[in-house]
Amino acid sequence: MRLSYWLPTFTEGTPGYRRLGETARLVERRGYAGAYLLDHVLPITGVHQSAWLETVVGLGALAAATDAITIGTASMIVGFRHPVLLAKQLASVAVIAGPRLVLGASSGWYAPEYAAFGHSIEDRGALTDETLAATRLLLSEDDASYHGRHWSFDGITIAPRPSQTIPFAVGGGSRTAAAGSARDLPELAPSVLQRILRWDGWLAPCSGDEALTYRDLDQVTMGLEAKQDRADFRLMHVQWIHAVDTDDRELALHEQLPLFRALMGEHHTDQHFIETYLVGSRQDIRNRVARLKVRGFDELIVGPVTHDPRQIDLIFDLLAPICGP
Repeated sequence: MRLSYWLPTFTEGTPGYRRLGETARLVERRGYAGAYLLDHVLPITGVHQSAWLETVVGLGALAAATDAITIGTASMIVGFRHPVLLAKQLASVAVIAGPRLVLGASSGWYAPEYAAFGHSIEDRGALTDETLAATRLLLSEDDASYHGRHWSFDGITIAPRPSQTIPFAVGGGSRTAAAGSARDLPELAPSVLQRILRWDGWLAPCSGDEALTYRDLDQVTMGLEAKQDRADFRLMHVQWIHAVDTDDRELALHEQLPLFRALMGEHHTDQHFIETYLVGSRQDIRNRVARLKVRGFDELIVGPVTHDPRQIDLIFDLLAPICGP
């Protein structure tokens, strides 16, 4: 199972945006398989409480700063992004980075972001489907035309365009109400499952309950078996973490929980953090990650809840022996 790093680009804490490229280089040198970014256009409340560096700008920094590791989004909210602009942005990053870019895409949950672009979050599923289909078309063909309910264009050519296909991994899955969004449901919606199976990978969310993650995984793998199309499909899981160099569970939680609460919000309970994220002693975290590996995930993307660069080494030393090469 590949171990990748979710670079902190949120405003909570002491952001080191000018060191983003340096951080990416550290991640690459340390041996992580990939460097990913999370996406929100507006400051948000609910699941998290923060604002974020714009994602495509961040991808450009990662592309320029690294040489070999995967770079990507985990995930980007694509539904309100016009596919012509999105395709141009992705193509430009891919031309700089070479065959290393992965688009992790999701429909999002924060209604004001859709409203800001003149859309309703009620249309997020259809918008996401159209955006992904139109973007892949634009990245594949010259003189591309698309006519959908939400997006329509004729005779568009994206240039320069990478020769390789940029994989699309779709985020989505069960989440408990404790996560903080009224749109979270403790089940994998059939429409989301079909969207996942239509593309090149799945980004499993932090579900609020480990059992939900495995239930979703079973549904995705069963769908892939029905399609007989597993070979190049990526099973990826994203998780928040704060590594503490101790086997004392209570001591670790004493440091971790306030940091999670600062980023996620005071309304979350300790139990929610403990059930949902990678917290506790070193052995607690290793055990949970080992279970993810056994269940068949191909990649674990971990994101620190602080900007402390020491987490790069602490997390790698903690999890690399479990994840393996």
